[in-house]
Order: sequence, then C-alpha cells, then structure tokens
Amino acid sequence: MEDISLIESIRQRPAMYVGSKEAKGIATMMEYLIVDLMSSANMEEVDIDLTSDGAIGITSSAIDADSLIRKLGLLKKAENSEGHKNIMALSVIIGLSRSVKMEVYNGGKIYTLLSQNGRFETSVEEGYLREDLIINFVPDTDIFETTDISFEYFCSAFRKTAYLNPQIKISFSDNLHNDFQQSVFHYPKGIFHKMDMLVMERAVNDIPFRLDIEKKHNGFLYKISIALLDYETCFHIESFAGNTVTYNHGSLINGIKKGIIKFTKGDTDQNNDIDLSNWGLIIIASVSGSEFTFGGSLKIELEQPEIESAAEEIVYKELTDYMESDRDKTVKFAERF
Repeated sequence: MEDISLIESIRQRPAMYVGSKEAKGIATMMEYLIVDLMSSANMEEVDIDLTSDGAIGITSSAIDADSLIRKLGLLKKAENSEGHKNIMALSVIIGLSRSVKMEVYNGGKIYTLLSQNGRFETSVEEGYLREDLIINFVPDTDIFETTDISFEYFCSAFRKTAYLNPQIKISFSDNLHNDFQQSVFHYPKGIFHKMDMLVMERAVNDIPFRLDIEKKHNGFLYKISIALLDYETCFHIESFAGNTVTYNHGSLINGIKKGIIKFTKGDTDQNNDIDLSNWGLIIIASVSGSEFTFGGSLKIELEQPEIESAAEEIVYKELTDYMESDRDKTVKFAERF
C-alpha cells in the first residue's frame, strides 16, 4: 500500500479542500472531479449513481483513457508539488473516502486503483471493461458528519455544473433511497438556457428586452445574459467565476452594471450612485479563465479590476451594437432606467 503526504494533508484538513463536512462537501468533491475530468480527460458524458449499498458510482465511455492512466502514474509521484494540480481532484476522492475502486480500460488492459482510508495501490492486468472509466467510492464516515446524500441537493449541484460547462452531459440516478429517481443535465446553451427558464418563470407576457453576450477578451471567456421583465420589480443576479458561485458578485457584475449605466446615462464616473435594483432587471453572468482572485472573509466576491473593466466595455459595446439592429427594444431598455 502507498501512503503519500498530499492525501494525508487532505484527510487532516478536509474543510480546506471541500469546504464542508456535511453532504455538501461530498457534492463538492464530486463536482471537483467531474470538472477536472472534463478539462484534463475531455470527458463529455458521465453517469453518476447512488448505489443501493451506499457507494457512489461514476462511469464514462466518452473520455480520454490515456489521460486517466497518466493520472494514476502521477499519484505515485505526488511528493513532487508540480504534479499536485493534475491529480488534486482524484486525490481528494481517495483522501476523503473509506474505500475507492477505480478502473480504467485502455487497449485490452485494465488499470486499477484500490484504496482504503487514503492508502492505495495500483495494478495492471489484461481484460475488458464495459466502460472506459468506472469509479466506486464510499465517503468516509469518520470525516463527514453525515453521508446521507440528498438527491435534490445533488441535482442542484450537477445542474449548476452543466449550465457552466455546456459540453458535458450528466446522468444522475438514485438507487439508494426508497423511491428510484433519475435526472439528466445537458444544456448546450449553457447559462443562456438558465435565463430562458428564469424568464418563463417570472415574466407575465413577452419581455421587452433580452441580450445574450459571449466574448473572449485577454484570455477570459465572458458569457453575459441581460433581460428586462415586463414589469418593475427587484432585480435578480447570478454570477460565476470558473465553476465557483460568486454570491457577493464583485468585479464581473460591477463591470456589467457600469456598462449598462454608461450606455443609458453616459459617463459612469458621474452616475455611480444610480440604483438598478428595482427595474425588473435579470443578469446571469460567468467568466472562465485560468486564475481568479476572490475577496472578503468567505472568498465569495470576485476581485479582479481587469475583469471589471473588460465587462464594462463588452456590455457597453454590445448594447450599442444592439441598438443599431433593434432601436425600439434598446430604447425601451434605456428608458426603464
């Protein structure tokens, strides 16, 4: 059996890696693994199952098996900090589970990892699997205060992941509880689909204005959806940096607001105190890129001036361009403020 310092660190300080020792922490480590497999192993589809014996199963055939095999090799070299980023998500699963069995199929061989309480061993043998990747793990009851997994909460977590990563299809089933349940999360339109749902839920009639923006700028991808309801009410805002919810918003939303004010009122320096909160405005926005800086004691506010400046200019330009194609709707939008 292997015992490596990274996994021991995870076991000793679990909250540092997944935030919570409740079921929310289990959902976080699953989201962490899914996002990692999307980026590092090009995973496009995944099936997740709460099994009848209390384990969590993850399977996929739409994945790059070679990348998974390299991860298994890196686990043995985890004393080298340069390798931690590539195996962090998998190490969290190993470190915070009572048991893990991971099998990767590639070229007539089965690569297997077996783990108990953070100690693991790997092996290779000839064989065939029905999937390219099969993981079964049982969260450690000595680490998590509860492992009673709510199907509804996990659905909420996976729905968010699918909204922010339009390339992924997540199928989730519950064979653990008395009533079998199943949901599929796949949103090719990403957060713009989320806006579709909010508008259908909240609008009385046709809305007067809707603008969806997707732009790359200096290494970041901005997705911004702005809608105006057909009646005046308090605004609704959701924002994300990477796969993190920024509950206190920060730079991205500040920039979007400034772009709206610049378009409707002119110079933002003269109109910073304009209140946009009671005009039926809905904003859903995400920014993706390599690195983010979060502020505040809870680290739930994005603090990056370059993102704020970029968002302001993107929104201002898109509103200006939209006015040329549909002046009537844009005028109605501006008049509301």
